[in-house]
Amino acid sequence: MKITLLFLTLCSLAYADPPKRIEIDFEPPKVDNEFSRSNPHYKQRAGSFYERQYLPGTANYLFEVCSVEPNLHPYMMEILRAFIYDWCDAYTRGGGKVNTDTLAHIVRRMDGRILALLDEGQKERYPAWRNTNTGKNSMRFLIDPIQHTSIPAQNLFLNSEVEPRRK
Repeated sequence: MKITLLFLTLCSLAYADPPKRIEIDFEPPKVDNEFSRSNPHYKQRAGSFYERQYLPGTANYLFEVCSVEPNLHPYMMEILRAFIYDWCDAYTRGGGKVNTDTLAHIVRRMDGRILALLDEGQKERYPAWRNTNTGKNSMRFLIDPIQHTSIPAQNLFLNSEVEPRRK
């Protein structure tokens, strides 16, 4: 009986719904400001650069710190990739800076998406990745409000919109 229940449990986990895919907007923002005129296609150029230079190391550090299961790696990469392009979009719309409210919104959205995939133990370790100053989170400069705003980091961290983890 126990073996049958174990088998059925494992089978149900194998066929669990994968996390929802994220649509990433690669289109340049339709905004006319001095920054966008001086830096045409900034979102695509900077986004692809950040994606190549910073995303792999940042993601691997997240996987290590939070002990992320390999089957979730592609989803975590997609979440971080979406954050990069959201940030580049906000930077362009802001004329070369990120508005305080916009930064808070896109960081909370990234946090919520990541936390929705983590179990309780992993969620406890998430701040170690998110707020590290060691250089291992090479995307920290995009997340860090001191780089862009006067908002304290603790006010950007976590939100009430976190969805429950999908099993």
